[in-house]
Amino acid sequence: MTETSAVSVAILSASCNIILQVLVRILSSLSNAIIFRFITKEALGVINVRVPVCLVCSLLLRYIWLNVLEEPDPDLVDHYSAGVNTVIISVLIESLAEPIYVFSQSSQFIKLKVVLEGAMLTVRSLTMVLCLSRWPDQAMYCFCFSQFVEWEDLCLAWSFFKQTLLKQLLTEGLYDVVNNLGSLAARFILLPIEDSAYLLFTQILTRDRASQPLENLSMALTILGRILKLMVLLGLTILMFGYSYSQLLLYIYGGTKLSVGIGLTLMRWHCVYVLLLAVNGISEGFKFAVMNHSEIDRYNKSLICLSVGFLIAGYCLVSAFGSSGFIMANCLNMLFRIIHSFHFIQEYFQVPKYWWSRIVPHSSVIQTLIAITIITSVSEMYLCCNSIHKWVWHFLLGGGCFLFFLWVVWSKENELIRFVYEQWKKKGSSENKPKVN
Repeated sequence: MTETSAVSVAILSASCNIILQVLVRILSSLSNAIIFRFITKEALGVINVRVPVCLVCSLLLRYIWLNVLEEPDPDLVDHYSAGVNTVIISVLIESLAEPIYVFSQSSQFIKLKVVLEGAMLTVRSLTMVLCLSRWPDQAMYCFCFSQFVEWEDLCLAWSFFKQTLLKQLLTEGLYDVVNNLGSLAARFILLPIEDSAYLLFTQILTRDRASQPLENLSMALTILGRILKLMVLLGLTILMFGYSYSQLLLYIYGGTKLSVGIGLTLMRWHCVYVLLLAVNGISEGFKFAVMNHSEIDRYNKSLICLSVGFLIAGYCLVSAFGSSGFIMANCLNMLFRIIHSFHFIQEYFQVPKYWWSRIVPHSSVIQTLIAITIITSVSEMYLCCNSIHKWVWHFLLGGGCFLFFLWVVWSKENELIRFVYEQWKKKGSSENKPKVN
């Protein structure tokens, strides 16, 4: 596959997935905001449980949920056992669709994936809103019924894989709501870019490092550096603006129930986590795209040690800092994975250490972000969120700062802007090229 066609396919995939994520998450966020008004915090914590996609793990966790852990108060949350059983059944059904998902990805059936995921997420969200609006006292049954209706949703299966046993044990209603809000940026923008970048690297490079053409290696290194820089820039933007506007987002979404206390701290830590998640997604995606079988086996063994360290860190940090400690442990986990991926990339391309300075944004961009963070933090202190007209001014100030930040990026990151523009031009020219019958 040529450079133009490989990059065009990757950009088309990213574009379709970003549009899908934005539309579906808008619907999902609106439905969740409505649902949050109908059910209690206790019920919310129960219905947001994610069970791993595995029969053995599902049965084991079913035993833990029903026999080891303390069940919720029946007066607050009834039908708990039925809810656990229904979620397990829906997860097992979803696992049957996983081979089809992998095949569609490898065959580049982009439109099919987008249509199916969009339809299934829409059905689930609408079903849950309608059921809870009609029967607010039957939250468990409403949630499980919507899950069962939406069992074909392939996207949800991936989220099950990403859950760990520790998160299952620590999940609380407030934590899970903030976690979902905090990961909106990752779902909207980062995840589609990561999937498309992985697809691009698999098209350019092979897993046999010795047989790689030098031209492909050079092209892959250039693209990797620019995508990493783009993700660092996106992550820093989310972190800086997210710190000052987390309270406003939580207030609009759930009122003072979310915006006061631990919810605000959780959301700000999520902004740090998203930055690390952005960098890790691309670096680890490249690593998995070019690793051979022996390297993957060695990495899986190292993941065991990393997982043990993550569990220990999670236990210690949660004991010391409460729910925020779990996000801190996730940040440490991501940081170590980034270090491992960077070491692999450096060994793979044999690049000097100063090459990594290319992924750092221009100093003027970083200085602008720091200044904006100070300004918006002061604005948050005095304008958010006592009255509507005050937080509207706070929002408008942030919008003006964001426009100024975009201008600085446009002025200083010429190479990155040119790269993005050229790829979009290639995408457009490939789509407009007449097909030969």
